[in-house]
Order: sequence, then structure tokens, then C-alpha cells
Amino acid sequence: MTQSKPSTSRLEWLDMLRAICAIEIAGHHWLRACMHVNVFSNTNLPEMFRNFLWSYKNNNAGQELINTFPSYLILDGQNTIAAFLTNFMGFLVGFGWEALHVFILMSGFSLSLRLAEYPSNPIDYWSNWYKKRLKRIIFPYYFVAFILFAGFLCVYIVVNSINFPLFAPVKMQLQEKIGRSWLEILVGHVFLVDPWASGWSTTYISSAWWFILPLLVAYIAFPIYFKVLTKYGGKILLATTFLISASTYLLAPNISLSENRWHYIILFESFNFTLGIFLGHYYTITQDKERLQNLLFHPITTFVGVVLVLVGNLMNWFTITYPFSSLFFTFGLFIVGAKLSRYLLAVPVIQKLKNVDSYTFYLIHQLIAYLFALVLNYVLRGYTPFFGGILYILTVILATSIFAKLYGKAEKLVTLRLQRSQTNG
Repeated sequence: MTQSKPSTSRLEWLDMLRAICAIEIAGHHWLRACMHVNVFSNTNLPEMFRNFLWSYKNNNAGQELINTFPSYLILDGQNTIAAFLTNFMGFLVGFGWEALHVFILMSGFSLSLRLAEYPSNPIDYWSNWYKKRLKRIIFPYYFVAFILFAGFLCVYIVVNSINFPLFAPVKMQLQEKIGRSWLEILVGHVFLVDPWASGWSTTYISSAWWFILPLLVAYIAFPIYFKVLTKYGGKILLATTFLISASTYLLAPNISLSENRWHYIILFESFNFTLGIFLGHYYTITQDKERLQNLLFHPITTFVGVVLVLVGNLMNWFTITYPFSSLFFTFGLFIVGAKLSRYLLAVPVIQKLKNVDSYTFYLIHQLIAYLFALVLNYVLRGYTPFFGGILYILTVILATSIFAKLYGKAEKLVTLRLQRSQTNG
């Protein structure tokens, strides 16, 4: 097999950017949990425009959002300070769903970061490569899913046996998640597809887990993308995937093609994934890596990134431009996020975030958001989105650390037992 000579230093800003993206996604889900608990809204406006989360993309609502500004920032039951903090939190993480697109670009970047050429012995190389990727994605998922699913069953039993007003919304949420046949739940969570559901789409106990299957499909397709890149060049690869992404977004409403399915990355986000592959490969083969990083962090590049983010988000608001929006804001956020990550690495306390396992963080964050919002709303009221959000993120970081350590110990124990069984055999 043929591999590049790896860089002597780890890209710490990339690790920090992963952590920032994970927090942004968790923050977005936190705000949506607060919204579903009715912590904030403006009931004087039509349903689609009651706050900054209800109309964030692809409903041709751009003109209406301009006309109703700032009405959707004036929230029911919140004083001026509470509303300001809620809207400030919305500005910080309300568009956190876009961080998922950056994750896709970073995945392509990381996968090709140390691979200079297509391997000379592809069967052996890619078989080992797949084993490592599957181990990294599937095993932590099963570990987290087993523990959290068991915990949810305990909560489900408790809330169904205790008649307390606080538990009423929890009952509804849990009934939706696990109020199905046990066989369907088991098959859906083990195999990531539900043959009893339309489109074989699994209803996970954590909605965020839908992204695991598209990620695995993208990993399976990665050798094909890399082969095209090394054989035909980056222009052919990017031009082809640009057409795939743009046409998929354009045609999806007409052919009932949903974004939250197994094909999400290889169809909808094909361009951003391969853009990451192209950038990672280019970084690997270039002789002057320091110059390339300096170009990434240059003020002019940062300015271009900000412009791309603004343009991409404006395009989100209009149906006619929506199919091209992620092609703009994703790369822009990658540039701006890289710059921000570099600044945060200089802060001793915050730089520790680069050590957070962003994948484990992603696996566990959404399950506790609704319960946190429901309970904290009784205490913090209108201040729940801001102060509760800080407490929520810190709790998820702590839980991630605990899960990562438990998984590390479990992995070592299983490996040790396998080695002993092989030795005895």
C-alpha cells in the first residue's frame, strides 16, 4: 500500500473545530427542546414565524421574516433581559444544524489526510481501513445505545407508574420513542434500518442517531471518491459531485426524497464530503503545509468565509436558492470555525475541549435535552434557554468524559479476553 508521510504535528485546530461543531449541534437541539417545552414563542405571529427556530430554512419565508422583524424576537412571558438572553443564545446556536454540514466536510478531510495515493494493494488496505472505521462508529454507538436505552426503559416504567403532572409530557415523548413492538425497536437499533417502516427509516430513541447510517454509507463510498480523485483529478471529482448535490436538492421535493436518510451524504452533501477529501489530500501531498495553514488563517480568507456564511444563510430562506445554500455556508463555516478554533486553543481552560470525544458527545447529547428543559423550566423560567443551556452543555461534556472512559475500559476488557481465548485455543 502507498501512504503519505504524515505531518509531524497533529492539527489541533481540527480537533477543536470538531468540539465546536458538536456543541453547536447540541445547542441547536437544546433550543428546540426548550421550544417544545414552550419556554419561548410569540403566539401573536403566524405559527411559522413565532421565533427564530421555526423558519430557519427552505420555506420561501425570507421576505416574511424581514417584514415581521423584530416581532419574533419579542417572546411571550419573558422580560426584556430574559428575551435578550434567549435571542442571544439563538444567535449563537440557533443555526447549529449547519455544523452537521461542516462535520461532513471535516470527515472527508480527515479520511484522506494521510493518504497520498490510491493504495497499491487495495483489497488488504481497504479491508483493514473498513474494520477501523466500523469499529470507531458502530461499537461506541452500540455501547451508548445499550446503556441509554436501558435507562430510558427505567424512566418509562417510573413515569407510567407515578401520576405526577411533570411527567405527563415525558410520557408522550417516551411513548413515541418506545411505544412500538420490541422486535421493531430491536431490529431498527441494531441494523440501523427498520423494514416495517416507510423507506426503512428507523425511529431511534435519540433522533440524532439517524446520521450514523449516512456516515457509514459515506465511508463505504470513500474509496470510490478517492479513486476518482487520484485517477481523474480534483476538478472532475468536484464538478461531478457539485452536480449531484445541486440536482438532488433541486429534485428532492418532486420525487419525495428525504434528507434524513441513508443517502444524505452521498447525494445531498456529496460535494461537501468530496471537497473535504480534496482538501485533505491536497494538504497531504503539498510540500509547504505551513504556508497552506497560514493561507487558511489569513484575514482575507476569514473575510471570504464570513461572506460565504452570510450568503449561504440568506439562500436558506428562499426555495429557489436553497439547493445551493449548503455549498456556500459549509465551506464558509469551515474557514471561520478554523480561525475561531485557533483563537480558542490559546485559552488554557477552553483548549481542553479539543480532547472531548465529539462522536460520543454527539451520541448522548440529545437524549437528555428535553428532560433537562422540562425540569429547569420550573426553576429558571424565561432564563432556561441561556443559563439552562450552559448547564446542559457542561453536563453533556461531563457525561461524554464518563462514557468515553467506560467504553475505553470495556474495550480493553473485551480485547484482553479475546487474546486469552485465542491463546488458550
